[in-house]
Amino acid sequence: MIPGRFVAIAALLTCVFIPASSALAQTGAELLIRPFAEGENLEFNTSAVFQAQGEDDFGGDLGLNVYEVSARAREVRERAIPRIGYDLTYIDIDSEVGVFGKLLPERLVDQSVAVGLAMPDLYGFRGGFTVGVGYAGDSPFGDANAWYGKATIAMGKKIDENTDLGVFLDYDGNRSFLPDVPLPGFAYRKRIDEKLILVAGVPLSTVEWTPDDTWKFELFWTMIDSFDARVTYKVSERFNVYANLDSRNHAFHIDELESENERLLFKETRAELGVQWEPVKDTRVIFAGGYAFGQEFSTGWDFRDDDEITEISDEPYVRAGLEMRF
Repeated sequence: MIPGRFVAIAALLTCVFIPASSALAQTGAELLIRPFAEGENLEFNTSAVFQAQGEDDFGGDLGLNVYEVSARAREVRERAIPRIGYDLTYIDIDSEVGVFGKLLPERLVDQSVAVGLAMPDLYGFRGGFTVGVGYAGDSPFGDANAWYGKATIAMGKKIDENTDLGVFLDYDGNRSFLPDVPLPGFAYRKRIDEKLILVAGVPLSTVEWTPDDTWKFELFWTMIDSFDARVTYKVSERFNVYANLDSRNHAFHIDELESENERLLFKETRAELGVQWEPVKDTRVIFAGGYAFGQEFSTGWDFRDDDEITEISDEPYVRAGLEMRF
């Protein structure tokens, strides 16, 4: 049985905040507002990026591999079990000894878990909230400063058949921009026609254009933290090809920094071409190759005022991924 409350929230809010095919975290507002397909109770996504060995600003070798895992489970309302989401980002760093001392550790890990609950209607708005906890550091739960909290309240209202309005308040203690401040936001979504959907808002805006049954164009932007642009071509029922450009910012607490108010910051941009293959129903395999550029490590509380440590040379990479639904 699908809980009617979450279906109503998702129907009002999903198109307002989140495009369907973006690479998404699972422990923020998206945990609440992105619906499960009928008959699905669990989804699991994993990805591995293997990047060619590069160089830092000092001529030393520096390699990066990035591993990501996300999962979420549907709520069981009859048993008072909420929606549950999990995220893991693991960055494996291979640098020459002595190039940075201990400022760049061998690994950086950001993982979080959250639950999502529905709220009663309020003046015609339907919504809910999420609460979660995470850890972003260079050792397994060993740094008290690396723990952080997450919480989001989101409300949506359908104005007419083609127009929706969403408002929310989001707190993310590991955000790369103003992590210590709850940020209000809004999104105004308008379906221009059956092919074009526009969302204007702060800190998120999106464009989704589907000119025909084979092509799909998507743009997803969140202020400071991320940017995604994707073109997908449907070759057959089980096979797609795509081109993607995305940019991400990350933040981690590490003991070696001089101040508790400093974090190790990392930003990256990737251009990627790939294929999506569905060998069996509800299981999708992804193979891709791309080019990583604009990669930089710095220190600071956030990206408003950071000090560069080093840039990493632009390098090619390969990526393999798996997406499963149950």
